[in-house]
Amino acid sequence: GDELVLALETIIREGFNPVSYGDARYVLAEADLYHLWNNENVRGIYDNDKIANYWIGTGEGRWQREHVWPNSKLGIPRVTNASRNQGSDLHNLRAITGINQTRSNRYCAAGSGDAKTVGTQGFYPGDEHKGDVARILFYMEIMYDVLSLTNNVSLLENDPNTNYTEDGAYQGLLDLLIEWHKEDPVDQFEMERNNFIYSGVATTPSGKEIAPQGNRNPFIDKPELVHLIWEGMTIEQLLKVEEEANEDTTIFYNNQLNIFEQRQFVM
Repeated sequence: GDELVLALETIIREGFNPVSYGDARYVLAEADLYHLWNNENVRGIYDNDKIANYWIGTGEGRWQREHVWPNSKLGIPRVTNASRNQGSDLHNLRAITGINQTRSNRYCAAGSGDAKTVGTQGFYPGDEHKGDVARILFYMEIMYDVLSLTNNVSLLENDPNTNYTEDGAYQGLLDLLIEWHKEDPVDQFEMERNNFIYSGVATTPSGKEIAPQGNRNPFIDKPELVHLIWEGMTIEQLLKVEEEANEDTTIFYNNQLNIFEQRQFVM
């Protein structure tokens, strides 16, 4: 309940070192590497595009910084390279190429297969990315009091009157994000990225070191927190394997509990 949320807020804000939006370009060039599979390229969100492992802002090979919780829905003005706020939080930024324009500020909508728009206002991030997106949005709601996840579509649709204001600081659909979290569990890429944002040191083109952001996304470290917070479950319920549970549900919760038992949350 509320006590768990307050405790998480304290944990993820302690030691938090906000990185500028400008420096985020160089952090993403290292944090978003394919890691175990390919260190020569950065992994683009939504389409797995292979991106150069150094910042290219213009011309051939250029890439951008995607706000998974869109900038216009963060409750702040448009970010600049000097910004150090929820618009520059590294957990919410991912390397991206042309599909950035397709996503725009659309809310998360149901779909399957590859990333695509859903109607005029929705966006499906793709089967391989939907869990990553969900966990990023869960983190952002806990980290920043102004942000809220909702199932109310009317609060999620594009509205020029509320974009870049606190009145428009909503994302969702919450219930769908919970389903995505179950269907697309934490993978090695997310764990490596989480580790780098917490303690990795990136460098600018001139060789200046960029201190790490110093906090973690707890929903990557402890996926079961999603069920404790947004589904009202207890640890006892998570540990209990219901005889009448269907096979898919049993396998899912066993996988989550294996992560819970094997990984110690770093504070």
